[in-house]
Amino acid sequence: MSEKPFESEEAYREAVAKLREEQAKLLARRRQLEAMGLRPDQVERAMGPLLGFTQRLAERIAQHEAAHAPAPSGVRDLARLLADVAAGPQAEAAVGAERLFSLRSEDFREATLAEVEALLAVAGVRIRIERD
Repeated sequence: MSEKPFESEEAYREAVAKLREEQAKLLARRRQLEAMGLRPDQVERAMGPLLGFTQRLAERIAQHEAAHAPAPSGVRDLARLLADVAAGPQAEAAVGAERLFSLRSEDFREATLAEVEALLAVAGVRIRIERD
């Protein structure tokens, strides 16, 4: 299930800081449980309920980063070509007229993977771009 996107870059940065804080707390708790002499399976069982929030936050951050990562140059070139070909209301609907104008004026250097996917879809090309 896809999480709601962050409303701003500030919200994203705050989430990254919160994730680091939560990860540090989890590590401290793990060490505390280990120091108490619990077996590894007992530590894992005790940590289980504490991991959910941190895992969801990490997934949400990863989704945000994947959607906002600059596309590789070859993909940007393809998106630019397709945007020129599909320079009508469909391309504008895919990424927004203002954003499409901005992307063209920046020669598509700042196109995100999500924008590239949307523009390719306008031309009937369905792909899924994933980062390693």
